[in-house]
Amino acid sequence: MTKFEEVSRALHACLSFMTRWGYARLPDELAHSTLLGDQLVIRYVSSAADRELRIHFSPAMPTHADRLSVFVDSRNGDGFFVNDHLARCDE
Repeated sequence: MTKFEEVSRALHACLSFMTRWGYARLPDELAHSTLLGDQLVIRYVSSAADRELRIHFSPAMPTHADRLSVFVDSRNGDGFFVNDHLARCDE
């Protein structure tokens, strides 16, 4: 099993509540970033809530450790990175 498959399985197990909240799980995607290399992208969307949850996972490389980013977005552009939001809560 690849690292992407392991992370996908673990995250979807933890996020199973999203479907109960009316979010649809979209197929996982692989994307490429010049800075971070290959990334796993996991998405859950809700048209009723007008929200999308996007999770990007980048495995460790010589330049960085494993990275996990969570972004909440809406069609009107008022999205945010969860990490940024939590950092502001600590201030």
